Amino acid sequence: MTTDAMAIGMSLRTAYLAGDGDIIDRTLLGKPDAFLALLRSHGVRWIELRVVGPDTSPDQAVAAYRRVRDAGMHVSIHGALPPSDSGEDWPATLPAFVKLVDLLAEEDQPSCPVALHA
Repeated sequence: MTTDAMAIGMSLRTAYLAGDGDIIDRTLLGKPDAFLALLRSHGVRWIELRVVGPDTSPDQAVAAYRRVRDAGMHVSIHGALPPSDSGEDWPATLPAFVKLVDLLAEEDQPSCPVALHA
């Protein structure tokens, strides 16, 4: 049994969670809904959306987010900043990340761990 103090999570590709995973994801993990249900049945309560960066589609990020939340799990984000030469307005170059932050602000999830890599 897990508690908030001892939460178990797993990092999964955002594309896989959105239903757009590659053949390796689909072969190893199966369908996202079934895999999330299996993880939840074994005590996993957090899923990290990996990697949300400049090339991540906002629609794909939202689909992944909704799938995890619909599975009754919490979301954390593994983000990646754009290259340093992309300008000072880095949020404009990370529309998927910004969209997820907006969604989280609307939800009842108490917190959201974010790993943000340069």
